[in-house]
Amino acid sequence: MAHSTNTGTAAVWRDLSPLMNPRSVAIIGASQRSASALNREPRGNRVIRNLKSFGYPGRIVAVNPKYREVMDYPCYPEISAIPVPVDCVVLAVPNRQVPDLLELAAASGVRAAVVFSAGFAETGAEGKQRQARLEALSRERDFLICGPNCYGVLNVFGKAPLFASTIPQGFLAGPVALVSQSGGLSTTIANALMLNRHVGLSHIVSCGNQAGATVEEYFNYLIEDENTRVIAGFVEGFKQPPLLLAVARKAAERNKPLIILKGGRSEVSQRAAATHSGSLAGAAEVVDAAFRQTGVVSVRSINELIDATSVFSCDGFVKHYRGGRRIGVLSGSGGECTLVSDAAASVGLEVPELTESTKSHLQEAVADFGNMNNPLDGTGAMYDDEKIFPRLLQALIDDANIDVVTINLEANDPRPKELKSGNRFAQAIERAAAASNKPIACFSSVVGGPVDSEILLPLRKAGVPLM
Repeated sequence: MAHSTNTGTAAVWRDLSPLMNPRSVAIIGASQRSASALNREPRGNRVIRNLKSFGYPGRIVAVNPKYREVMDYPCYPEISAIPVPVDCVVLAVPNRQVPDLLELAAASGVRAAVVFSAGFAETGAEGKQRQARLEALSRERDFLICGPNCYGVLNVFGKAPLFASTIPQGFLAGPVALVSQSGGLSTTIANALMLNRHVGLSHIVSCGNQAGATVEEYFNYLIEDENTRVIAGFVEGFKQPPLLLAVARKAAERNKPLIILKGGRSEVSQRAAATHSGSLAGAAEVVDAAFRQTGVVSVRSINELIDATSVFSCDGFVKHYRGGRRIGVLSGSGGECTLVSDAAASVGLEVPELTESTKSHLQEAVADFGNMNNPLDGTGAMYDDEKIFPRLLQALIDDANIDVVTINLEANDPRPKELKSGNRFAQAIERAAAASNKPIACFSSVVGGPVDSEILLPLRKAGVPLM
């Protein structure tokens, strides 16, 4: 199924604006039924609430034959009764109703739709037939569909959250767009980026089964988007692999990192992908080769996706990075130094010897300090004497053998402020980064958990990502 075409070397892309940035929205399935202790808020109502809280500037209407208004917005009995054109419809209805409703929408001049409900290609023969009708509609009528079996699309700067999940207050806007076939993982990754890395988002796309718009098309739209500088994706299966190559090259040309976590690498996970989103996962070796060929940043876990996105979205780090693979490591734990050395070797990073000049300087600057190796083990001394950590850090920054300085910093230490060193170290890193043209990054020994904002925010401001 090819929605976009590739003629010669130039790919021709559909305009996703009616879906990603609609001027008007109709919610089918919203009702006057409110949430109760036993029943969650209807999805259609949740979408309206999200649109209101984000300050959506376009027109909002509901479609439900039972009501004339829903949540203070006009409600019409059917799509054809809406008196003005609608760009996009949001379907919060049972799956069996979806194909007929979308065909009516297309006949009424609607150009796009978000379909939340499951029960399509990820299920049995009946579900596959339902999805086939959606695919034919998208292909033959150029009708844009997000889903089915998805959470929808959230355009942060366009204030257009056509999204099934509740969106918390204080949503952090920023340069990262996230595309995920999985609805649950879309919010898991987004929350981790915002809360634990202070990385803001421009879009969240949960595309589910890709019956209409595909991952490749979303990537292309986001590469063109002026508010997006980094694109992160969790993908179970690609619908248009030739276009993936074209869009990856385009991302590289525009200097917009494309970071992808590809699921479905094992036989068992391929079966899981088929039953989760109806995706054919594809041979891992072929996908990896395509990624290498086109410069896609390939990651193997959610934590790697979050870390890589945090690094590439940090302007200060990207500004100073010149492509070198020689890292200097500073930690107060000898065990962590060992683990970092192993991890670096496994991914092709170098942990070089420090220059003789650096070793001499350290010997002079830090009395009785015996470790002159990289990774640099600050031992308990750097916790006891506040003068030692800044000197060790500056030594790595000044060393000619080091391209990137990395620091082991615990930003999720639950102890009271007076009992931990992370805040003091973060202040020293902030000062050093302001005077340095060498990229600096921090990493935590333990992944997960609430991050101390007094540590994280100054680091991000100084251009130092936390991994």
